[in-house]
Amino acid sequence: MFNIQFDLEIVINLKISLVETN
Repeated sequence: MFNIQFDLEIVINLKISLVETN
């Protein structure tokens, strides 16, 4: 379960980074 949550946080972080960069 913890692994799934960690993956979700990484994906969200990546999306935020992409939005902030663009």
